[in-house]
Amino acid sequence: MQQTAMQSPSRASASERVMQQLDDAVIALSSAGADPEARAFHIRTALQILGTDVMPGARALLSPAVADRLGALCEYMCTRLQYAHVHGVDAPFKEVIRLLEDLRRAWPSLDRTRASAPRMLKQDV
Repeated sequence: MQQTAMQSPSRASASERVMQQLDDAVIALSSAGADPEARAFHIRTALQILGTDVMPGARALLSPAVADRLGALCEYMCTRLQYAHVHGVDAPFKEVIRLLEDLRRAWPSLDRTRASAPRMLKQDV
């Protein structure tokens, strides 16, 4: 992969990890099927990815404001997945897949927000 002047190799690899984790969550949910046990396993996998894998990596890459919004979106998706699991309905499940796919497509521009965000200077008091 060719690196841009704005992205260090470690930043690029961290960003690529987040994109891979988003892909993994979509794959897990898309593989769930109708079997209740398999569906529960894939929902737990997606919840794990969203809750403990995506957010720490994303927080390190994004501006605090964007990271907070992403955190709220991840919490919302987790809530929708839990609802889909408990009630055995597909609509919230499909909504989360759609949101993850949208987030995956938007990730490259989100990742650039930290590089373009204004830096606050610490002032002496």
